[in-house]
Amino acid sequence: MTDHPEYRRGGVTRCVVALCLAWAGRGLAETHPATWVPSQSAAFIVAPNLAKSVGKFDAFLREMKPGFPGFDLAEFEMTAGFAPGVMDLSKPVMIIADRPEELMRLFSGAGLSEGDATWPVIGFTPADAGAFQKMLRDDHNGQAQSIVGAFGRYRVVLRDGVAFVAAKRSALSKIATLDADGAAYARMSDAARDDATSADIYMQFSMGAWRPLYESKLRAVVELMKLGFRAQPGDAARAEQVRKLSDWFFSSALDGVQQMDSVAVGLSFDGERFRLAHHHSFRQNDWMADYLGKVSRREDVTHWRAFPDESFLFALSSNWNVPSESCFAVRFNRRCMNDPALCRNLTRQQRLELDQNIATLTNATSVEEFILTSPPGRLAPFQMRGAYLAKDAGRILGVMQKVRAHSQEIVGSIIPGAAELAGKTHLTKMDGMDVYQIRLADASESPMVR
Repeated sequence: MTDHPEYRRGGVTRCVVALCLAWAGRGLAETHPATWVPSQSAAFIVAPNLAKSVGKFDAFLREMKPGFPGFDLAEFEMTAGFAPGVMDLSKPVMIIADRPEELMRLFSGAGLSEGDATWPVIGFTPADAGAFQKMLRDDHNGQAQSIVGAFGRYRVVLRDGVAFVAAKRSALSKIATLDADGAAYARMSDAARDDATSADIYMQFSMGAWRPLYESKLRAVVELMKLGFRAQPGDAARAEQVRKLSDWFFSSALDGVQQMDSVAVGLSFDGERFRLAHHHSFRQNDWMADYLGKVSRREDVTHWRAFPDESFLFALSSNWNVPSESCFAVRFNRRCMNDPALCRNLTRQQRLELDQNIATLTNATSVEEFILTSPPGRLAPFQMRGAYLAKDAGRILGVMQKVRAHSQEIVGSIIPGAAELAGKTHLTKMDGMDVYQIRLADASESPMVR
C-alpha cells in the first residue's frame, strides 16, 4: 500500500488493522454486512455511514459545548493505517472479532505488528476503488493474497468483489469458506437486521465467547445480593425462608443470563433524540426460550393516552402479555403462598384468592405504562404514575386493589417495613378518572419506609 502516494500513512499513529474494500460486483453497500460475518464470531461492529453519523454527533455536542472541534475522521483513517481520504466513510465500516481479546486490543491503543493474531478483521469501501485494486495482483476470488501496508504485511481475501484484510491468513479462513447458513445474518431477527443497516452504530456479541470473562464477576455480584437479603433482621424461621426465596430468585436470574446466545445493541441519533435498541437471543429448548415463546404483544394501541401531556424524568411502556402459567409474578407469589413462615398472617382462603387474583390480573392486562415526574418547576417530590390497558378495566381495578391489599404482607416479609404501606391507598379523581394514590411520604410511617 505504501507504494502508492494515496496510501502512504499520513502521520505517526497506532493502528487497528488493515481493512476491507469493495469494488466490482456486489459491495457492502448492496449486501447486508452480516452476510460476511461467521455466526460464531465473538463480536462484530457495523457503522453503516460513519461520516453522516459523526456529523450528527458533532452538531449535537456543539450545541452543548460551542467550539467543540468535532471528531477527526482523518485521524480515524490514519489510525487504520491509511492516508486521509482513502476510505469511503459514507459506506459501511466493519469490524469482525473472532475472539474477545481481538476486540479488547482494538480499543487498547496498542500498535499492530506484522503477523499479530490478536487483531480483528476490519472492512471498508475505498474512495478510489481502481487505485486500491492496483495494489493487488489479480482478483483471485476466495484466495488470500499478501500486500504490504503501513505497518507490515497484510492478507486479503476476496468474496464476490468484497475484500477482507487482516494481519494473518488464519483470521480470514472462516470468511473465505463462509456460506449463507453459517453467516450471522441467518440467525438475526428482522429487527436486528434493520438496525445493523440503519443505526448509527450496531454491535453484536456472541455470549458463549465472552462468558468466561464475565461469569465469575457476575456470580460474585449475585452472591453479594443474596447476602444483602440474608442480613435483614427477623426471626430465624422467616430469615431461612427469605434465604431460600432469594437463592431461587437470583439463581434463576443467573441461569437466564447464561442461556443467552447473543446480545446486540443499535444506537441511533436523529439530531434530536437518541434511540438505543437491544436484541437478545436465547438457547433453544430451554426455559427462557419457552417463556419468550409464550409472550404475546399488543400492537393496536395508542400509548400514553392515560397521562397528561407534561415533562417527565423517566417513562416505561410494555405491550407484553405473559400467560399466568409462565408469569414470574405468579410463580413468585406461589412460592410465598406455600410458605407459612412468609404468609403467617394470611388464611388459606386468602392465599388462594390472592393467587387467583394475580393470575387474573396477569392474563387480563396487555399494556403497562409508568412515568416518573415531579411538580412543574420543581424537582421534588417525585411522582410515579402507572396505567394498565386491560379487558373489563373496572373489574380489573377492583382485582388490583385486592392484590395490593394482601401482597404487602408478602413484600413486608422480605423487605422490612414495606407492609406498613398496606391500607395507605386513597381514591381520588384525576382528569375524570378514578385514581388510587399511595402517599409514600406519610409522616406516620417508620423512618425505614420513608
